[in-house]
Amino acid sequence: LRSTYRVFLEAAKSLLFIFCVCPRSEGWMSHYGQYTIYPYIVHRLLIPVYYYTLYKVQWPIASDSNSFLAGTIQYFLLTLALLTIEIGLSTAPVRYVFSPIVEPVWAQRLYHAAIGRK
Repeated sequence: LRSTYRVFLEAAKSLLFIFCVCPRSEGWMSHYGQYTIYPYIVHRLLIPVYYYTLYKVQWPIASDSNSFLAGTIQYFLLTLALLTIEIGLSTAPVRYVFSPIVEPVWAQRLYHAAIGRK
């Protein structure tokens, strides 16, 4: 009985969180949210750039002092940069270039043609 109550309590908290936090109208990020498959797949090409930026570049904020504020600013700027990159990977030119790979309409045509022959 106790575990059943706990499961219902956790489910109620999850539903309350979703109800309060998830937007019910379109925002500026909704358009890019429709194309999240592109950053998910294409970002693998940028992993060497991420690695170089994170580990090889000496960031002036973190190297001057080792304080909590400097680290917080550094992670905020990094998060902002990565968000900008991910939005950039969802734009129309990137979708145009990578759509034959990510959404292969030509493969669907081949599949339907092969099924139609049998």
